[in-house]
Amino acid sequence: LVMRWLPGPFKKIFRHWEKLQYFVKGVIAKHKENLDQSEAGDYIDSYLKEIQKFKDDTSSYFHEENLLCTTLDLFLTGTETTATAIRWALLYMATYPHVQ
Repeated sequence: LVMRWLPGPFKKIFRHWEKLQYFVKGVIAKHKENLDQSEAGDYIDSYLKEIQKFKDDTSSYFHEENLLCTTLDLFLTGTETTATAIRWALLYMATYPHVQ
């Protein structure tokens, strides 16, 4: 948080990060508007269905903030190694086998 107020290239990085978050939030909003309960078109649709399924469970990890973070993780995997992306995918599959 302190870096946000320091001069230098950090400000540009934070501006780009905010634009990326805004973009992904827009994609999620479009998916929410057009969500078809009978089939899952992609990752965001599946996650939104899980959010609805567990909306009354206060201990659930399925909420929009996690959807945003995991979608950004998937979107940004090009900046990380493929091995890291695979590790995260395996972790999520092991943690949530019923979603597979």
